[in-house]
Amino acid sequence: MDEDALDTTSVHRRTDATNVAVLLDAAGAVDVSIAFSAWVAGGVTINVTQTTSGGAYLLTVMLFGGGDLDAKAGIFTPATTIPGATTISPGFGPNLVFFGTAACGIPAGNANYRYSFGVAAYNDAENVIWQNGYGWGSSNGVGTSACYGRIDDDRVIGQIGTGGAWDWSARVTDFFASSIRVETLTGSTGSDKVGYLALRTGSLRAWTGVITTPDATGNQSYTACDFIPQWVLLGLTELTAVNTASTMVDSHGVGSFDEADNQFCAAVASGDGLAVSNTWSICDDQAVNHDYDNAGTAADGVDATFTSMAAPGWNMNFSNVTLTSRKYLAAAIEAASVYQSSSTSISTLSSVTSPSSASALSNVSSLSSSSSSQTGIIPESKDLSGFSMPPPPGPEMLPRGLSTGRSAGTIRRTGVDFCVYRWQIIPGTGQYGWARVRRGDPQCRVGPPTDPGRFPGQVYYRSCGQTGEST
Repeated sequence: MDEDALDTTSVHRRTDATNVAVLLDAAGAVDVSIAFSAWVAGGVTINVTQTTSGGAYLLTVMLFGGGDLDAKAGIFTPATTIPGATTISPGFGPNLVFFGTAACGIPAGNANYRYSFGVAAYNDAENVIWQNGYGWGSSNGVGTSACYGRIDDDRVIGQIGTGGAWDWSARVTDFFASSIRVETLTGSTGSDKVGYLALRTGSLRAWTGVITTPDATGNQSYTACDFIPQWVLLGLTELTAVNTASTMVDSHGVGSFDEADNQFCAAVASGDGLAVSNTWSICDDQAVNHDYDNAGTAADGVDATFTSMAAPGWNMNFSNVTLTSRKYLAAAIEAASVYQSSSTSISTLSSVTSPSSASALSNVSSLSSSSSSQTGIIPESKDLSGFSMPPPPGPEMLPRGLSTGRSAGTIRRTGVDFCVYRWQIIPGTGQYGWARVRRGDPQCRVGPPTDPGRFPGQVYYRSCGQTGEST
């Protein structure tokens, strides 16, 4: 919370483990609190558990779904010593994890605004981890407003300090079969809590990186993710360099869009270096509406709409840009193809209005429909004669995002013992090859088969750390 029009700044933060959203008043006390109530067909039910000011507010909602999707939300305390690490165990092997912190305990509030958000993604086939995080801060009780921030591509979460240096920071070092490892890099975390959302998106790939806004209006393509996404998230910042502390950073926000052309963004700002505080916020149904001050001039903001998904990446049209390019955090989840038996679907950020009095808000609906694809490892129309196929695995070790209706030759092994390969087009080459879509043991280095019986969608199971092959 950052109060507007004050001679001395009033800035506060809070972490809460019983509500999904809270708004603070000028003294840092809870003004509005909103809790999750229940899942319903097509959405969720939320409950406004407290409202003091009596106003109605927009609440942004993001929905992840699909029969092949694993998800776990939780809270952890980063290691307080350096070097030190914390293991997060969602009970499955995630390939995409979101992190967020207000850098304080639970339930607790503190003066000074401190916010950090980050994403880590894991590519099973290439054993590669991508991670990015940014932080934003504003000082409390000062006569001249002071804002600062940074965006990094080698850590995922932390507490931003005065001037933009990390008071503490952490990175993801390992993705395991049922957990991830988060290592504290700098500073003391004290009692700070970090929230996370861990996802396993079936056999669909995930990615995160830092992108740069153009310095001229018009169409812009982003291709770093190396696949066609179904959903993209943007962390909007005013920063112009990576891994660099910055002052005079007024604003940050989030934007999102999906393959069904749903798009939404929300941003907040606080003017830096002012004798009287000047704060503002905005929500819009376009991918980016990010104003750096409230003058609305062309040199002080970025506006862009999502236009299409591409092979690879996505396209946007920028109607307004800044004179200096800005750095945005980006994350993406791959779209399902006709050969992938995945039903994972993601809704972009949608906007609903919370009631002005404490009551339940029902049926917050998803904006996008589920992806459509054939089920089963192999499309039913394929003639399998002449091909040497491995027998299907048992359901207890079936890799996420894959299914089979056959029962003969069932393998009785646990999923962590197997690497899984799929015959598909290798991104960036246009050629078919064996891509590892599920890694078993973290040390597994066994390769795919070399038999000639291959067609798009064929899946091969190979044991890790075992004698022989369990196929």
